[in-house]
Amino acid sequence: MKKRKKHLHQGSYTSDLLVEIGDYLVDMCEGFEYPRIAGYHGVGAVQEFKYAKALSEKRDALYRLKRSKFIETNKIADKMMDRITNKGLEEYLYQKVMRADLLSEGKFCLVIFDIPEDRRDIRGEIRRFLSCAAFIPIQKSVWASPFDAAEELSKFFKFNGRRKWIRIFTADES
Repeated sequence: MKKRKKHLHQGSYTSDLLVEIGDYLVDMCEGFEYPRIAGYHGVGAVQEFKYAKALSEKRDALYRLKRSKFIETNKIADKMMDRITNKGLEEYLYQKVMRADLLSEGKFCLVIFDIPEDRRDIRGEIRRFLSCAAFIPIQKSVWASPFDAAEELSKFFKFNGRRKWIRIFTADES
C-alpha cells in the first residue's frame, strides 16, 4: 500500500515560509503588530523585537523545512547555498493551489481527467487532492471549485507528471 503524502499544515509558519521562498521573485512579506511593547519600551523596542522574533521564527521554520527535506543546503565554492528540492517544489505548488482566491460570481474552475485503468492509484490521489482543495465532484472525473486555481493546478499537475491526463478550465455558469 502506498504511503499517503503528508503536507504542511495550512497557515503554519513553515508553510508560509515555503510560499515566501517560492514567491521570492514576487516580493511577499508579512508584518506583525505589538502595541504592548510600544507602550512599555517605545517604538524602537518594537522594531527590535519584531526583527528578533521574525528572525527566530524564520530560523525555526527553515530548520523544519530542511528536516522535512523541502530545502537542502549545498556548499558551492566557499559559500553555503539553500535550494528548494523537488519535494519542496511540489509542496510549494500545493500550497499555492490551497491559497487560491475566489473567482468572481458565476465563474468556476473545472477539472476534467481521464486516467488509464492501469493507473487507478493516480485517480485516487487526484480525487483526494481535489477534495482537499475545495473542489466538488460533479461526476467521478469532473470536479468544480469557486476558486481561481487553474494556473496553479496546471503547474502542479505538470510538475508531478499528471498533466497529460487532465484538462483544467475557468468557466462561466450560464
